[in-house]
Amino acid sequence: MIYMMTNPEVKEDKEVSVLTLDVKSYSEKLCALRDKLVEQKKCADKVKELEEEIRTIIQEYNKSYEVVINKQRLISRIAALEKEIERKRNDLNKRNELLKMVRDNLEKKREYKNFFSEILATFEEDLEKNQTTLAKNKELLEMNQRVYVARRIKVLFILGYVFFNDKSGSIFKKLLRLKDINTNTEKVDQKIANSLGFVVMLGIMMAKYLNLALTYPMIYNGPRSMIRYSKTEDFPLYLLSKSERTKFLKGIELLIQNFLQIIAYCGIVFKSKYESDPAIQLTEVLICLTNYLSHFFLQ
Repeated sequence: MIYMMTNPEVKEDKEVSVLTLDVKSYSEKLCALRDKLVEQKKCADKVKELEEEIRTIIQEYNKSYEVVINKQRLISRIAALEKEIERKRNDLNKRNELLKMVRDNLEKKREYKNFFSEILATFEEDLEKNQTTLAKNKELLEMNQRVYVARRIKVLFILGYVFFNDKSGSIFKKLLRLKDINTNTEKVDQKIANSLGFVVMLGIMMAKYLNLALTYPMIYNGPRSMIRYSKTEDFPLYLLSKSERTKFLKGIELLIQNFLQIIAYCGIVFKSKYESDPAIQLTEVLICLTNYLSHFFLQ
């Protein structure tokens, strides 16, 4: 140590060796750094290459994905077109069938036309014959109607004349005995029943010829005639016993109502003065109807 301090050359050599070692150390570090930079550059280049490859792969994938999407769309479109083609094919088949049916119907119509033309010609011939026959029948019908009306008038007039002739007047006299119903004998009651039977027959025939539905249907059975009030209740127009007087008088009232209906239908204005007395009221109604028949059929 004392030697080094006393010898300056030795000191300088020592410093040079230390510097040499530092330079070598720095050189080695520099080389190491250089190698690392080279490796980093290579890594960077490799990374760039990989990035480029990744971009290329992504682009190819996008292209492939677009191709797949386009293929799926194309497949869907093809399926839709196939369905449309199938539908149009079915429509075409239906139209062909319909056209065939129309052709068949047209052929049938042609056949029917020929057939009906023949029938029409026959009908026209029959129509001419029928028109001639119809004209004859019309004349015959008019004549029969005149005869029918004349006969109806004659029948009604005869009924009115026979039943209500003022010269005989027997029915009216018998009906007027209804007033003394409590004191009449069995023989008188029988005559009254006979007269009421004739009255019922007259009412039925007049309603038939006038085409009039009476409110209370009458049942003609000679001296045992009846008048129907409802489906389950009929009133007699004859007396079997004094106890049935109420039913008998009710039947007379219904009979009067029927003849009042006939009088109203014929347009006759009638008002009874003896509404409380069924015997006189019925006689008044029949006399009014007789006068109408005589005036109408003898004018």
